[in-house]
Amino acid sequence: MTDTPAARRLPLVLAAVVLVALAVSGLRPYDRFTWGLEVFWVIGGLPLLAVLWRRFPLTSLTCCLLAAHALVLIVGGHYTYARVPFGHWLQDVLELSRNPYDRIGHLMQGFVPAILVRELLVRTSPLRGSAWLAPLTVCACLAFSAFFELLEWWAALAAGEAADDFLAVQGDQWDTQWDMACALIGAISALLLLAARTTGSSPAWAAPPRARDLSHGHPDAHRRGTAVAPAVVRHQPEPDVRPRHPPVRRGGVRPSARVPGSQARPDLQLDRPVPGQLGGGRHAAEMLLMADPEIDAVFCGSDQIAAGLVETVRERGRRVPDDIAVVGYDNWEALSTETRPALTTVEMNLELLGRTAAQHLFAAIDGKATPGVHKMPCRLVIRDSTA
Repeated sequence: MTDTPAARRLPLVLAAVVLVALAVSGLRPYDRFTWGLEVFWVIGGLPLLAVLWRRFPLTSLTCCLLAAHALVLIVGGHYTYARVPFGHWLQDVLELSRNPYDRIGHLMQGFVPAILVRELLVRTSPLRGSAWLAPLTVCACLAFSAFFELLEWWAALAAGEAADDFLAVQGDQWDTQWDMACALIGAISALLLLAARTTGSSPAWAAPPRARDLSHGHPDAHRRGTAVAPAVVRHQPEPDVRPRHPPVRRGGVRPSARVPGSQARPDLQLDRPVPGQLGGGRHAAEMLLMADPEIDAVFCGSDQIAAGLVETVRERGRRVPDDIAVVGYDNWEALSTETRPALTTVEMNLELLGRTAAQHLFAAIDGKATPGVHKMPCRLVIRDSTA
């Protein structure tokens, strides 16, 4: 994740700009009721992003687009969409019969959510690299647009004529259809223009662990990935079922995968099908075998996922390790030694981790805190699943 002064400032600067615009727009809006309906998404969205930021920071591109969309909503709320001066200017230039500013708003209603939805799906679902990613993104944007039209209908039923400025129909009987068409055009345009720029993008900035937060500690995930990759990746594409420290571990796996004879395929990497569950492994096995029936090795993010994968692979008539080698992670012996065949897995050395954590805790109690991330050694435990 990018952690520079500029990256730290960007979300804060954008939030400040939006808040200032929101405050100014609320001073003397044309219609207070319409203003409230239009800026509701901004007033609700900013606190939500702030609460979720530490767990799910967004990319710089998505932050900029969300800020731009917020400004479009704020301007429309201040003037009402049918009275925005820029829309009147555009109406005169293009010789239109109505103020088109609401069309711009609905284009943004498809354009910006498309990038946001795509980022959510890429980072939290198995759809990264899937042919279904773009169609499902567009469908999500259309669903939101349809829901917004329902909100306009409900507002009209509840408020009557007071909601006319919010609806901004301007005498167009096909206004609802035009709104959804604009959202569709916006979503498709966003994917065509910006999808390539969002793939692999890092969040604008994610806060590191607090300096005195001694609950944050993990084994050397980067070294763990580096150690296991040469033993497995020589014979496999790289379908890494996303672990608990995915950026760090993949940082260790990928360089080590570039060994002579490697046939690693990042397009087969699966991100969190069902993290830490047997069902995740079953789901991963189905997707991998469907994507490449000749796959011959899998590096999983946990022993649970590996066990579920082994189970499904065997049900499909493939032998482990003869046809497909499988490596897990955790060395949870209650599972890894009972799986048939027993799992080759990565040992995190939890005993040493716990002892070291306790030492740091007592040191902190004595006023000798040792903040930061402390890495522990690990090892690859060879068993029958890769023999």
